[in-house]
Amino acid sequence: SLMCLTCPAGFALISGVCAPIPNCVTGTYLNQSNNTCQQCPNGCSSCTTVSNGNSSLVNCTDCASHYYPFCPSNGTTMTCQQCPDNCQNCTFNTTLNRTYCTSCAANKGLNNVLGNCLDCNGGCSSCMMSNQQSENSGNITILKETSI
Repeated sequence: SLMCLTCPAGFALISGVCAPIPNCVTGTYLNQSNNTCQQCPNGCSSCTTVSNGNSSLVNCTDCASHYYPFCPSNGTTMTCQQCPDNCQNCTFNTTLNRTYCTSCAANKGLNNVLGNCLDCNGGCSSCMMSNQQSENSGNITILKETSI
């Protein structure tokens, strides 16, 4: 039997047969080796593939909530790493080589100086640091939010 050598646009050559290329939805990517849509790695809300010699690597293009984008020092592909437990969202500071919380989970308050989340006191569902805290202060004052 004859085998295909090339395929028209919108089709991929898989084992000598032209198969339609699927339209992968957000959160999946096209696995070119078997022409199927595969789930993005854990923490990636969207991803693509990039060529790496004879193989292809999955590159995260956007991270889910509670994950932050991280590029390894070899610079091959971006991955999404999980934020610390009590952070809702965070970023990675490459200079200090550590994560900083940008928002906190329920019942936690953000310490903007240290970039971490602390327990709210007094049974609050959300709280914030007082402006009086200095970087060297060991005491942390948390103001209770009140709704009218």
